[in-house]
Amino acid sequence: MEELSQLPLEQKKSPVKIIIGIVLIVLIIGIGSYSYFGKAPSLSKITVKPAVKEIPSVIVILASSIDDKFNYVVQPNKEYYENNPLFAYVEVSEFNQDAADIDISEDIEVRDSQNNVVFAQSNFAVLKQKNDRKKPFIGINNAIKTTGWKSGNYILNLRINDNIAKKSTVKSVDFVIKKIPANQFISTADLSEIITNSDSSADLTRTQLVTDSKGTVIDGLNGTQKINVDLSKINLKFIEVFFAMPERFDIGTYNVKITYTNTKTGKSVSSEGSVVLDKKFAISEFIFARKINEDYTYEAQPNKEYKQVDDVFVYLRLINFAQPLVNGKYNSNFTEDLSILDSTGAVIFSQSKYLVINNANSIKLDSYNVKNIITSGGDAGKYILKIIITDLNSKQQTIRQEEFTLK
Repeated sequence: MEELSQLPLEQKKSPVKIIIGIVLIVLIIGIGSYSYFGKAPSLSKITVKPAVKEIPSVIVILASSIDDKFNYVVQPNKEYYENNPLFAYVEVSEFNQDAADIDISEDIEVRDSQNNVVFAQSNFAVLKQKNDRKKPFIGINNAIKTTGWKSGNYILNLRINDNIAKKSTVKSVDFVIKKIPANQFISTADLSEIITNSDSSADLTRTQLVTDSKGTVIDGLNGTQKINVDLSKINLKFIEVFFAMPERFDIGTYNVKITYTNTKTGKSVSSEGSVVLDKKFAISEFIFARKINEDYTYEAQPNKEYKQVDDVFVYLRLINFAQPLVNGKYNSNFTEDLSILDSTGAVIFSQSKYLVINNANSIKLDSYNVKNIITSGGDAGKYILKIIITDLNSKQQTIRQEEFTLK
């Protein structure tokens, strides 16, 4: 098996991340209306000759969704949960267009941390077009099933072939498969069973039912909402189903059932599972961002890569912290210690009490949001950001560290 060589990645800005109701996963390969969702054969081989020349510009961005106009949402921290699809947006420019004709193909290979090939397919995407005029770039939207892949580190290798010019280039990007957090339920639903793409005016609702281990319905977590989207533009076979159990509830196991219903036909499809609350103080989210708004919504940074002159934005979400009642207010008190390590493990920056947080609220909080802005200016390379949060009320600590890159 020929091993694809690794080359550095380029960047593309992502649009603002918007979450409304459910996350709709869309897949279009190439430019136009050709749709494709690749199977994931086990340990198959790419039968492609070694690349000799490189196409001048190929950009790869790991995404959580891509729409039919090639707008994508960046996948935070290049981390995917088990059994959820891997999406990669590829943009190719400066390729040969003989009389405005295009002939581009793409070969894909995925390797795990032991260098085993877990997925490989030549001609995963093929784009042949005859156009009236030349195009400045083409987009390729990829989705790969990760069913059965174990949690751990992986490398995605993509070879882009300009078959007219007989040139190829390889781009590689690392990513992580993670276990789904115990307090979250994440799955996919196939809405094509209850509705067709042509029925864009259909009434679609989402009903949520949460019960405890004894079957008692949990007040405040149940209800039905109407989903208003143009269903003709959605890949209905792969709809992400998401639920996170609020931390204010008691320790224990809870059952979750999400049902989508076509109210015109009465047809429905459900997805269900369980979540667990253990009440451990933790940093539940650690996200490298391009921007963090005042309301703590964020735009994830593509592939965790920053220019050397960029500020590094980091969003944290804290859960299960003590909130004693003092003078009629629930108090939250934290300190944050921050360190930056280089690729050798040497500490190049460290500051205790980088942030000190004292907050009082009239109600108990399910979580606490923290925003960090770090001025980089360092040499190009890989770095590790290590953060220690101390809950001063309970004297508990939680530690997280994540890698990022300056280019």
